Amino acid sequence: MSSIKPKMGLCPECADGQIKPLIGKLCASVHYWPSRANKQSPKPRKPIPKVSDKQAKLNRLYAVAARKFKEDHPVCQVEGCILPTTDVHHKSGRLGGNLLDQRTWLAVCRAHHLRIEANPEWAKKNGYSENRLGSSNSSL
Repeated sequence: MSSIKPKMGLCPECADGQIKPLIGKLCASVHYWPSRANKQSPKPRKPIPKVSDKQAKLNRLYAVAARKFKEDHPVCQVEGCILPTTDVHHKSGRLGGNLLDQRTWLAVCRAHHLRIEANPEWAKKNGYSENRLGSSNSSL
């Protein structure tokens, strides 16, 4: 039970003259809640898109460029591999301007892409990945 006392008073809609609990000048049980039920519900909200319009445009440009890049580099670029290219690895990540910067792209087979992502030290040592922070200073 609530410790807040309801506002008591006369309902202007009731003719019985009794003091009743009020919500916004109307008696709660007879006039207030039924009047709320008659109001239309608010317009449904539009969901937030998973990808912004700007990012969707970049993704479309990337899809076209990546397809052409894989056609131009049909074999995995990892040393000693002869498997066909299936993925484009971004040496410096995909954030910022790196998504469309082909200087940081590497055409790789799926197996080597997984290895590069799972073993960042090996990938950096062999030149398949770059430091995403732009500095190799580890004293921070």
